[in-house]
Order: sequence, then structure tokens, then C-alpha cells
Amino acid sequence: MNINFSQVFDELPDTYMLISTDLKILDINKQILALNNKRKEDFVGKNALDAFNSTENAKSEFKKSIEKVLETKKEHSMDPIRYDLPSEKEDEITAVYWQILNKPVLNEAGNVDFIITKSCEVTEKINAENSSNEHKKLIEYQTRLTKIITDNATVALFMMNAEGYCTFMNPEAERMTGFTLEEVQEKPLHYLIHHHRPDGSFYPMEECPIDKALPTNSDVRAHKDVFIHKNGTFYPVTCAASPVFENGVPVSTVIEVRDLTKEQEAQKALEDSEMRFRFMAEAMPSMVWMSKADGTAIFVSERWTRFTGIATEDMLVNGWHQAIHPDDLELAARRLQEAGLNGEDYQVEFRVRKHDGQYRWHLTRAFAKRNAQNEIEFWVGSSTDIHDQKKMVEELLENNEQMSEMTDQLQEALTKAESESKTLESMIMNAPAMICILRGKDHVFDIVNPEYQKLFSQRDIQGKPVIEALPEIKGQGFIELLDNVYNTGEPFFGKEVPVMIDMNNDGSMVPINVNFTYQPLYEGDIIIGVVVFALDVTELVELRKKCEEA
Repeated sequence: MNINFSQVFDELPDTYMLISTDLKILDINKQILALNNKRKEDFVGKNALDAFNSTENAKSEFKKSIEKVLETKKEHSMDPIRYDLPSEKEDEITAVYWQILNKPVLNEAGNVDFIITKSCEVTEKINAENSSNEHKKLIEYQTRLTKIITDNATVALFMMNAEGYCTFMNPEAERMTGFTLEEVQEKPLHYLIHHHRPDGSFYPMEECPIDKALPTNSDVRAHKDVFIHKNGTFYPVTCAASPVFENGVPVSTVIEVRDLTKEQEAQKALEDSEMRFRFMAEAMPSMVWMSKADGTAIFVSERWTRFTGIATEDMLVNGWHQAIHPDDLELAARRLQEAGLNGEDYQVEFRVRKHDGQYRWHLTRAFAKRNAQNEIEFWVGSSTDIHDQKKMVEELLENNEQMSEMTDQLQEALTKAESESKTLESMIMNAPAMICILRGKDHVFDIVNPEYQKLFSQRDIQGKPVIEALPEIKGQGFIELLDNVYNTGEPFFGKEVPVMIDMNNDGSMVPINVNFTYQPLYEGDIIIGVVVFALDVTELVELRKKCEEA
């Protein structure tokens, strides 16, 4: 039986091509023709590198494979290459990947006569590998991102298994507890950081709501508790715990813990600051108040409440008209508006109704707190009873013969009402804030209260000029501010101002932040010094920075 091998080659189910050693196509089967939608004449006799619409890289790899076959006289399997086939739609091609096997056909002398090229489509395999690689990259990215998040989280994160042992903790958890992951794996987490209550009594794990989250399949949210550091100290926390499920079964618990120590310290500092402010407000001989930019009351001291007999809540809700004489209301409001528009301090005299129904004249002064846009945020003011002095003025005007003598008395009375020096000095010395009085153009320390002296406990500053007593503040701008207040009479308000001081008088500079005011001190119409009122707000500034960074 005669076999037509050319016909057999043509009908082979895979794609085959016969090429010479110089890469000329000798024959090509129907499978290749069908895939390329061409005739045999389009390929036979042509160079195999040019006959197909291959990429330059595919051509180069094919040529290297043929050279390797000719050199070794052995078959060579190429790495998958891309060869695009015509699409059913016009102007479109289909990306197809092929695995090519080049096999030499040797003659009797053992030399290569020609080469059989077999191509197998591996597009699905390549796409699956690419998809798998992309998925693997995505998993790696998500894992890396998760680690970045947990490593930089400002809250402590734990993972606890069904037996209560910790299987994961982030750096903040290690910092908060004092334990490393290796250390907490020695026993259930509860018996390392939660084993006793603050009163010293034992705390069983079975009663802990965090440990009950998994067996009861329930979330814990905003649970406030107390944990125990490795060093044995207790610290307040707020916790959240959620069970983790696998195939519908809870297998572990994710715990999120936030240390409340700084927050509670900040809250206490805020309460202490408010307490000191209220103490100062009550210690002052005048009635202290605060209002919004439009004059709406937001704070009145107890001295105001006792004088008027109007409850604080009632005063803040129903306004000033309850206490100020009806004939003086329009003047008081107009002066406040004018002061705000002109950038001036507020000063006006009006009558305030006492709790017994009597109206008494008061001198009211206020300073505006402005923001960076020069807009008024609020007013801080005081009202001083000058009723007796005002009556004295009226009596003086009625008796011209005693005008000169009574003018002196009036000046003395007004000076007394303005300064109340003895009361002021007592208030200064007992105030919980830092207060001092600087006299003269050289700003000599005249009165220094204990709180101010405490900041410079290693040196005596009484009776010395500021620049001599505190040489480290030279160049920090404070001497210039004092000079301006003394020369112009314009007060200065500083908020969270940084200052470097030699607290221990040993040359080591310590940074602190202060809120302070410089107020001119008058004797009659002449400025004789500057009153300094300051609060150390370093801790609050550092706490706020930490919150902003978080």
C-alpha cells in the first residue's frame, strides 16, 4: 500500500511546519492555514521569520531555537511566545500564546536535513498564570499594606485565639503593655494584662467581657476598663472586641485598645485650668465676664451673680438687659460695636442693678481676643463698682469752693478704685497662675508671686531688671514686647508662645509654651510699669500635637 505522506502531514490535527536549515518553509499543514486564514502558497518558499505576523521578540527567540537545534542536533522546546491571529471582526486581532517544539530530522550521516516545527496553543495556561501572578501580587500588596497600617496604628491591636492566647500584637500593643509577642504567648492574655482589678481583687477570665466576645459570638464596643502594665502599674483603656469567623464558626477575636492615660491627664489639666481661671475670676475685686463678638454673654463670675442676684444660667440665656439699666443699654451696645470696628479696647460706664433693686454705677472694660484674620472671637471684661466715687464727683461739682481739694480726693479715690493695690497684691501672691509686676522702663521685678518664682527657683529675680535676671530671653522678642506695652499703653496677648528658659540656672535651656498677657500699669494717667499674667500650657500643646499627628 502506497502512503501519501504529504497528505498525512497536511491532515495532522496539530499545527506543523517543515522548514529547511536556512529557515525556508518547505511545507505547512492545513491547521496553520486555517488559523491564519491563508493559502499554502502564502507560506511555502518564504523565510519562516517573515512569513508570520510575529513580534520581534518572538522572531528572535525562534531563530535562537533553530540555531540551538542545528548546533546540538536535538529537539528544543521554546518558552511560550505571543503570535496574534486575525479576529472575526475587522481591524481586530486575537492575542494567542504558543508553545513551539523544534525537532531536527537527521540524514544517514547524522546531519540535519530539515526541521519539523510543532506549535501548541497555551493561551489559557498563560492567562491563568498571569492571573495567578496578579492575584499573588495583590495578596502581597494587601499583606504589606496591612502590616504598614498595623505597625503605624496609634491604637493597640491584638489577635486572640479560642483559648485566649495572643497570636498577634502590633508595635503599639507591645509599647502599651510592655510585653513582646513571645512573652504574651506563655499564658492566656487575660492573665498577663487583666488579671486583677484596681482594688486588688482577682479578676477571673470567665468574667471578662473581652474574653466572652468569642464564646458568646458578640461584639464589644467602647468598653472602658483598666489594664495592667508589665511593670505592675494600672492604666485606663477603652476596648473593642470582635469575633473572627471561618466557615461560619468563630475561631479568634480581634481586640482594639486605646490608652486613655494622656486623655484623662489632658482632661484633668483642662479642668484644673478652668478651676484656676474661676479662682482668679473670683479673687479679683471686679466682676469678671466673657461674651461673644456680638456681646452675648458666655460667662459671668460668681461675684457678678452674687451682686445682681441673677442665676448664671438665667444670665447666659436671657442676656444683659436683666442687669443693666434700660437707659444705659443702647450706649453699652454701641460702644462695644465701635470698639470692635475700630480695634480699640472697650470702656464704658453704666448702671448695674443690685440684688436689692438698687442701681449702682460701674466702670466696665474689656479686651477682644482676635484670630489670625483679625476677627473677634470673644471679649474678656470686668466691671468695677465706682458708684461711691461717681457720687463724690457729683458732690464736688456742687461745691466749687472745695473743688481743688475734692479733685485731689477724687483722683485718690479713682486711683484706689482702679488699683486696689493691697487687695491686688494679696491676690497676686496667692494666685495659682504666674503673675509679676515690672516697674519702670527697665522692667524691674517689683512684685513676683510664688508661682512665677517657682519657674526660676534657682535664682533670685526680685528687684532686678528682666534682662539681668533672665538673660536667656534676650533675642526671643519679649523685651521688645514689654517696651512696646510700656511706651504705647497697648496690652499684648500671647497664646501658646514657645520660650527657652534656663530653669535650673545651669545653662541648660528648657523649652516651654505659655499663654500670657502684658498689661500697662497706670498711676493716674502715667504708665509706671507692666503687669504680667502667664500660664504654662506646655503639656496641652504637646498633647494636641500628638492628636494632630495621629
